Amino acid sequence: MATINLGRIKPVFRGAYDVATAYVVDDIVTFNNQSFICILASTGNATTDTTYWSILAAKGGDVTQLTTHGDLIIRDASGVARLPAGTSGQILQTQGTSGDPQWADDGTETITTQGDLLYRDGSGIARLGAGSAGQVLVTGGASANPSWGTGTHINYTVISTATTAVSGGAYICNTTAAAFTLTLPNNPADNDHILIVDGFGQFLTNNLTIGRAANAENIAGAASDLVADTNYAAFRLTYKFDVATSTNYGWLLT
Repeated sequence: MATINLGRIKPVFRGAYDVATAYVVDDIVTFNNQSFICILASTGNATTDTTYWSILAAKGGDVTQLTTHGDLIIRDASGVARLPAGTSGQILQTQGTSGDPQWADDGTETITTQGDLLYRDGSGIARLGAGSAGQVLVTGGASANPSWGTGTHINYTVISTATTAVSGGAYICNTTAAAFTLTLPNNPADNDHILIVDGFGQFLTNNLTIGRAANAENIAGAASDLVADTNYAAFRLTYKFDVATSTNYGWLLT
């Protein structure tokens, strides 16, 4: 019977590379945490010589740089590097593609009271203590810190039936169901004002009448009620009386 020599039918692992060992095709060795397969019979030829060796598994990141619990492996400008463990509570902050990541304070330790805010001052994260009730946050622009300040806000009252306004009042008038009259205050003083808004877009369908009070002050120069018939109208009526000349201008539309 004829005998056929098939040679090797699978690679053979030969352990760590030895410069004095004779290797044949399909021998596998390890060297410097990598593995190589022989592609041409070799004795004394380094595993870096691609005439004789082909790499099977390349070496990964150099974990030997990790020396402390919490260390991280990063890539700096030259290669693999160690980022030491930061301080408890810090966060990892990226510097984009032009810098190495770093540990940074997240600022939460500076928040001590309900209502505190975090912002960035000239040097880093800072705390803005909770202000007083009703204050508003005021920006100082790009070159100054924000602060709490006294702002102007309007408290509107929604009405849908005949109402007598009070000086300084602000009214969102809903005439969806029916037209009605908002009567101006009686005996107003100079610079008293009323704000009126059609918040429902119905003044054209159901008009709002601005009624003169018992003292019959003029409205917009006319001795008659004012009819608002434009959807989403928003306007202010200000009462003007010149004390020096005793001139009564009535309610002016602005």
